[in-house]
Amino acid sequence: MIALLLFAALQVPATETPPADWTALPLLPLPENAGERITYARAEVAAGRCKADPLPDGRSQVVAPVALLLAADGTVRRALPQAIDCPTVEQYTAGYVSTMVRTGTVRTASLRPGWYKATITYQW
Repeated sequence: MIALLLFAALQVPATETPPADWTALPLLPLPENAGERITYARAEVAAGRCKADPLPDGRSQVVAPVALLLAADGTVRRALPQAIDCPTVEQYTAGYVSTMVRTGTVRTASLRPGWYKATITYQW
């Protein structure tokens, strides 16, 4: 019984409470092309459910930060999108980043358990 409790304690980071200040979170190493899946974000903006930020070159962007709680084995325990006044893209991004971790696109095995930040920038 004690061994089982010890094993469980090693699998879960010390705190599952999301941090209030995301600026100090280490960055989750995302591939450079992570923001290339813009179709969903662009469609949400076109449908009027979200607002894009204009860029100086005339293009548009939606920036969607996500905090992820990684377990000791590198799996995602929680994915918490930051509110950007676009719940559909927030949730899409949380699922997208979690899927990248689950499928091995993002390597997490060498990372320590705890909270990390990832930001996906959709530009078109």
